[in-house]
Amino acid sequence: CGPFDLASSDRILSLVDLDLEERAVGLRSLNGVRLTSKLLDLTRRHRTVYRECLRAVRLWASAAGIYSNVQGYMGGVNLALLVAHVLLSAPPNDDGTDPRSSATELLLCFFSTFAHWKWPEPVHLVPVQRSSPHLNADAAAKVGQYVWDPKANPRDGTHRMPILTCVYPAANSAYSVGRPQLRRMTAELAEAERALRKIHRGEKDWSALLRDRVGDFFARHAAFVEVRLSARTPVHLKAWERWIERIVRILAVDLEGAPPGEEEEGAAPTRVEDVRAYPYARILRNPDRAGEGPEAETVRSSSLYVALKFAPGIEEIDLTARARLFLRRARQFEEFELGMDLEILCVQGRREAEKGAKRMSWKASKRAGRGRGARAAGGGKSVGGRGAH
Repeated sequence: CGPFDLASSDRILSLVDLDLEERAVGLRSLNGVRLTSKLLDLTRRHRTVYRECLRAVRLWASAAGIYSNVQGYMGGVNLALLVAHVLLSAPPNDDGTDPRSSATELLLCFFSTFAHWKWPEPVHLVPVQRSSPHLNADAAAKVGQYVWDPKANPRDGTHRMPILTCVYPAANSAYSVGRPQLRRMTAELAEAERALRKIHRGEKDWSALLRDRVGDFFARHAAFVEVRLSARTPVHLKAWERWIERIVRILAVDLEGAPPGEEEEGAAPTRVEDVRAYPYARILRNPDRAGEGPEAETVRSSSLYVALKFAPGIEEIDLTARARLFLRRARQFEEFELGMDLEILCVQGRREAEKGAKRMSWKASKRAGRGRGARAAGGGKSVGGRGAH
């Protein structure tokens, strides 16, 4: 068969005959090609509308700061599957028109659908295959164990936002989504639905949906954890950012309750309802600054932010254990270069972070020893008075 048939056929999976770890990598690589082929096939009848709608959804997600698969948000594959799901299953509008008639109509259907989706109910484009008739018994046994199945695999049952691929073996493309990320995506989807309905009524223009919303994120929250990175060259900073992005996703989850055994001695354990984390999935550049010493090089710097909301009555949250655990993960970076540094700051608003005001921090690099602890003040009307949403 030709290359296209090979990519879209389950028979190609029988060629993956490696050890367990390499087999998983091989399946992901093959299924990336097969998934693209399948999506093109499923959306062929409405190709232009699908592509225009998907482009708008990606612009919206980026502007809202929730477009990063690495940080536990939605990436390009996730959004492609969600838009395809709406395209294939959208019911007629109230006036009887087809939502596939234009990208704008399909976009409204997208937000109306997923602003109210009952997660963890899975999203799938085709029925999930438990086996394939195109594989022999040996190949079927190897490949079948990777089918997403919460009944057979308890780990699959912990997934918060199952968005299943439409090729065999079906996998959850959004397995890295955590509780903080899902909460923020749900809120952003609901806000986008309201904005788009106003656009439809002529009350707002498209900037209400697609404008950069970084200012809104900082205006909406009062307390933040800032992860500030620095390096001597743009190349080193980019590599450092890629690594830290991966573990900020875990930090956001940890901030809502320290892992077992990680609380500081004598500190009251943090309950899930005490604090809620809202990570922002974009890296923000800081001004370059001069290094120290007569031959000092310019220091490049950037920051990632996680907003915090405290429950009413919460006056103080001890973040020491979470910070130290995060720094231990950061120090596992294998491509570390001299000059790479990392600091975690607890700040009240981004302007204070830029000024260096009220900096309560933990700092660590390869040359630094243990991080130093601090407490993040939280309660009171300015931060915790309205409670967590």
